[in-house]
Amino acid sequence: MSQWTGNETVDEAVARTLAGEALTREECLALLDESVDALTEGAAVVRDELAGEGVTTRGLGYVTRGICSQDCGFCAYSARHDADVEQHGVIEREKLRDAAKRAERKGAERFNIVSTRRGADSALRTDEWQEVLGAIETIREETDLEVDACLGFLEPDEAERLAGEGVKHYVHMVETSPRYFEEITSTHTFEERRRTLEVAREAGIDLISGIIVGMGETPVDRVDAARELRDIGIDVFSLNVLSPVAGTPVAEEVGTTPDITREGILQTLAVVRFVHPEIRIDTNTARAPITREEFLEASGNSIQLGDMIHYGDYPVSERESA
Repeated sequence: MSQWTGNETVDEAVARTLAGEALTREECLALLDESVDALTEGAAVVRDELAGEGVTTRGLGYVTRGICSQDCGFCAYSARHDADVEQHGVIEREKLRDAAKRAERKGAERFNIVSTRRGADSALRTDEWQEVLGAIETIREETDLEVDACLGFLEPDEAERLAGEGVKHYVHMVETSPRYFEEITSTHTFEERRRTLEVAREAGIDLISGIIVGMGETPVDRVDAARELRDIGIDVFSLNVLSPVAGTPVAEEVGTTPDITREGILQTLAVVRFVHPEIRIDTNTARAPITREEFLEASGNSIQLGDMIHYGDYPVSERESA
């Protein structure tokens, strides 16, 4: 066997992955016991051989922020929590277009239109829907960006409409493992999130999904969530690090700093690469205690250009887009 890292367990995982074999759950969990340096080195080999070395970039703009009926324990935008965060109603399509253009100037290749509401059966869906559809059309006409959408739960007719408008990816996180999901959310289920991904896929839209780390889950939860997404068949894995906000249940449990170390993030990233060897792995390093360079060296290959949540002078984080 070729020796890539000098670590027998990691090198065996690299060899099997390059040969097209899927690692078992037990083999993925065993990787958690190996050194982070060996893991990330091995994961980078897998990325370079199977996913390529190119890096994509994406921006995002919020059509709404806040006003969500759900009780996700990590989310500062839930109407059920007492978090002090900026909220706004529906943003006009022209402002989304302008944010997309600024993101493109910063180097973005894709632009994700985001709503923090529940989605399809929300009483507030109609007003945001028309602005979203108008923004998609305008952005596609006036930029070279691919347009993604993250609009919560999705009905088949909505998915067909988004596909018809040329949406490239539907973004819908599963957040964590089925086990831990039940501990942080009671107003909907893991299976409902899975179903929305299936609805988007059935309409011909590619899928971006992933997990949030640093909210009290275990490393095993992270592995199990990654494997669930492999079974679903996603096209981009999004690894997001939570910055807990005071007033949310998660912040009450773990505090207001991410409940994960730098090494834990790199470990998770590496194991995700072994589970998803051929796809893009995406993150926003503006929120994570790792640098962009560390993320890329550890097998990531897609970058979110900052938060892009403002509609004034700086819709793109200057620190991340420099």
